[in-house]
Amino acid sequence: MDSFPPEILSTFFMLFKKLASSNCRRSGVSRVNAEIKASIKLSGVCRHWRRVILNDGTLWANVPADTARPWCAKLLQCILERSKQTNVSVTASAFLSTTNQAMMKEVMKIILEGSNHMGGLVLDIDSTLFLEEWTSPAPALRKLRINNRGPCTSLTTCLADKSHS
Repeated sequence: MDSFPPEILSTFFMLFKKLASSNCRRSGVSRVNAEIKASIKLSGVCRHWRRVILNDGTLWANVPADTARPWCAKLLQCILERSKQTNVSVTASAFLSTTNQAMMKEVMKIILEGSNHMGGLVLDIDSTLFLEEWTSPAPALRKLRINNRGPCTSLTTCLADKSHS
């Protein structure tokens, strides 16, 4: 298995991840979790595959964040580090009704720290209140979707570019 070039393996791994996520009947975080699980399973085949998977940031470009899970912040941080500055797409499920405030702030802090290479952000939330403080620019952001099921706050300063002020 060491004879396959990393480029060929990366292509195979990407296809395998897409297949894993397409088999997931749910959308959002569940679909992205299926991709991450597929990468982790593949990394256990042999050292060569593990090395290729860990060294290819594009394999870690889809990032899940389910704030109802106690390990969410650690997983989010780990995947953002593995993405190696590749433009990432974060899919977050952040419900204040199932998450404590500290976890929500920790997850948003990690997302903010990675906003320079965030190409997409999908938020499934029950309140936009925790977005009020988000005033960091996100220069790579090309897709933003907020599915809000609760109270709204003004988001005029959200993701604003302060360099032109």
